[in-house]
Amino acid sequence: MTIEMMFFYVMCGIIFVLSGIAFYYLRLYGNKLFLVEKEYQNAKNIIRNIVITFKKRQGDHENKIEDILYNIEKLSSRIELLDSSIKDQHKEIFSIEDSVKTALLANAKMGQRLLDIDEALRSGVISRREVGGVLSGVDKRGDIISQESTAQLQTPVWNESVLNGLTDTEKQILTILVKGGEKTAPEIEKRIDKTREHTSRLMKKLFRDGYVNRNTHKIPYVYKANNNLIEILDSNE
Repeated sequence: MTIEMMFFYVMCGIIFVLSGIAFYYLRLYGNKLFLVEKEYQNAKNIIRNIVITFKKRQGDHENKIEDILYNIEKLSSRIELLDSSIKDQHKEIFSIEDSVKTALLANAKMGQRLLDIDEALRSGVISRREVGGVLSGVDKRGDIISQESTAQLQTPVWNESVLNGLTDTEKQILTILVKGGEKTAPEIEKRIDKTREHTSRLMKKLFRDGYVNRNTHKIPYVYKANNNLIEILDSNE
């Protein structure tokens, strides 16, 4: 065997060994590459599942948030309705409170008027016969409605001789009312030095004959000289 042949065989052996080594490493690398690819796919699947789960949960959270916002809107509408209802109830309560206050004030006025009438009745300023007329003039607010005597009032002839038919005491009363202004029967009683009964009869007569006007808004009654009489007396002075 020649040297060339031996060299050829040696080289072939070397090539064969190197090919075997290369094949071994290629197979080993291929297995590792397959494992890496497999792990990559597993990791990819895991990440995809995580993303899908996250999106699903995000969608659930969004749905829950929408439900919460819807419930809040409904609750806000109910609160507005409740607030409006409460305001209306407050108005009704204030109205009832005003009505109660008005009724209590009217009762207080009525009670005071009745006390005044009782006092006037006891003092003889008004008679029992007149009490019915006074009470019928009490309105629902407790105020005394101005009412004159049911008797027919006379109207004197307003001239310079209008006082000719009067007594000196009656003239004195009219002078007091003309010069001193309106007075009650007790005040006139002190000025003319007469009894309560006598003064009361004189004032009723002067009122009935039209010489004085009587204010029934107050108890005891307040008397005032007729304006026509005041003009005649002022012109005589």
